[in-house]
Amino acid sequence: VLSLVGSEMCIRDSPEPLVREHVAWALGSLKARQARDALSKRLFVEDVEEVRLEIQWALEQIEE
Repeated sequence: VLSLVGSEMCIRDSPEPLVREHVAWALGSLKARQARDALSKRLFVEDVEEVRLEIQWALEQIEE
């Protein structure tokens, strides 16, 4: 079971890009509207292109 609070902490705090990328994918797949703010904030500070792309995809999924 995916914890939304834990996921938001991972997208914000994990030093591992792969973890951040997978969390963004999971939140987008779940269309977790509650995570929109955390994803949006991370998008502006994320420096790994693959993670940025996954966050953008997740935000698009949430908005559908």
